[in-house]
Amino acid sequence: MGVKTFVNMIIIVLMFAFSIDAADGRSYYVNYENGIDSNDGLSPENAWKHAPGDDNATDVPFNIVLAPGDTVLFKGGVIYRGTITLKYSGEEGNPITYKGDGWGAGKAIIDGTDVLNLQWTQCESQEAARGNPHWQSIYYSSYTTELSPFNQYFDDGNRIYISQEPNMSDPFWDDDISQYNTVLNGNITHTSLKDDGFFTQSSSDFWDGAYVQMWVVPNVIKIRKINSLDPSSHTIYYDTLADNEIYGNRDQYYSVVNHLSILDGPGQYVVDEANKKIYYWPLGNIDECIFSAGVRRYGIGINGGSNITIEGFKVQGNSSDNDSACFGIWNNRTWGDAAVNIVVRNNEITHIRTKDGRKGSIDFSNTDGLLIENNNIHDCQRNSGILVGTKNTTIRNNNIERVGYKGIWSMNSENLRVLDNVISECSGTHGNAVSIFTTHNCVFAGNRLIGREAEILTYEGNEDFIVSGNLILGDVVDGVKTGLNLIRENKDSGTGYLIIVNNTVLNSSTGYGFNFSPHVAAPSKQYVLNNIVDGGADFRVNHISHNIYTSLSWRQRSSEWEYSEGEFLVNDLNTL
Repeated sequence: MGVKTFVNMIIIVLMFAFSIDAADGRSYYVNYENGIDSNDGLSPENAWKHAPGDDNATDVPFNIVLAPGDTVLFKGGVIYRGTITLKYSGEEGNPITYKGDGWGAGKAIIDGTDVLNLQWTQCESQEAARGNPHWQSIYYSSYTTELSPFNQYFDDGNRIYISQEPNMSDPFWDDDISQYNTVLNGNITHTSLKDDGFFTQSSSDFWDGAYVQMWVVPNVIKIRKINSLDPSSHTIYYDTLADNEIYGNRDQYYSVVNHLSILDGPGQYVVDEANKKIYYWPLGNIDECIFSAGVRRYGIGINGGSNITIEGFKVQGNSSDNDSACFGIWNNRTWGDAAVNIVVRNNEITHIRTKDGRKGSIDFSNTDGLLIENNNIHDCQRNSGILVGTKNTTIRNNNIERVGYKGIWSMNSENLRVLDNVISECSGTHGNAVSIFTTHNCVFAGNRLIGREAEILTYEGNEDFIVSGNLILGDVVDGVKTGLNLIRENKDSGTGYLIIVNNTVLNSSTGYGFNFSPHVAAPSKQYVLNNIVDGGADFRVNHISHNIYTSLSWRQRSSEWEYSEGEFLVNDLNTL
């Protein structure tokens, strides 16, 4: 045994012994820029480079045993390129804390990207750019790592986007089917798509390397690699969809991505997987480009540990080159004993993307006792904001905007409190601000939801669900209301209570601020009271009164419907 190894072992033993006796635990310091893993980690001057739980850690942080009350402090403002999987648990009232804002300026940054060492060459001709008329603006470089078009890529920290046709008005919403091409019913199968107006190229290998993004059952986007083109029939062939993903009774929609011929603006790229080249139209001077790729699936995983606090970080850039789900902070042990007493607070989570899925950027299951508070989650393409399937959980005071599926999503939770969150722009396909499904005992109160989605709050299969004091607004674009069923019950919510009280629900274009007609199992336990709403009350509600309607649905305009006690219509909100 070497002297250095022996000394490190003695340091570890002494630190562990001291931490057991210390009432408040020890503080350890991590500085990815200047730390050294052979340091003791006990002061800023002797910080580690890697944190305990990082597979790249060596020496002391690799061997350290964290004890209840210990805090691992990351230097604020420093980019930490790694994935951390926690190994140890704290005790009730004495957690292990990973903290990103207790030392240095700002939040420590857990970054899922690596900077690629690329050597750029300008395209030599239009032919070299597959006929692209913008060839003089396009550069290419070889790469050696394993990459795909569906990693996230950044130019000096700014997200750049895959080439796409049709171009999206905002490339973040790459699944906006209102801007996709239409494929006529009958012209799409589980292996082929025919479009006489678009697939007019003469070479069967023209679309090699490209992918097609298709709107399929059940209102989702699936991505498939294009294998060939039949020029005579204007048909592309791709990797197989399931037979039941084809609607068969309506037109569908598609776009093509990752092809050099459609790269037509700054901040767009193409990954040539066959030849291991990246093509890029830079945002600025190519010689100043710092090009990075999201190569790690998640930032911090608690790994089933208990009595843990994660706070004060910025977690960003996590994505995958395949279909694996990606997360910012999550419980990556979904089996065995539940994790207990977890706190996730005061973090910023951004640019977390799953290629073809809708997981949570903060994602917890198999957890009993969870607090998610004061987090800012934004710009997470194809991901939800918060996804839980947990017991005894509070989600409060979070800001969530520009996420590609659901802002907050609960599945199979028990004793859930969703309080005072602000959620907007969850406009991805099948997306909406909040969905509470198959959850027992939920209070949803004091939240502000704003969106141009057809549905804002959806719920189904719940037992005992209270919706109180929320502001739920459909968007208004050029004077036109964009919402439809602003609060919608998808399926019967069982025999428990459903209480909808003191909410303001506005800007439904159809007069369906409320649409909860499926609830028939226990109408005597359904209360709809004291709301200001753009119409839509149902005949089967036993306890409905004192609601103010700002418009009426078609049902309410029928001769069978009557106002309940204390209810009336107000056409002009300014009179209230």
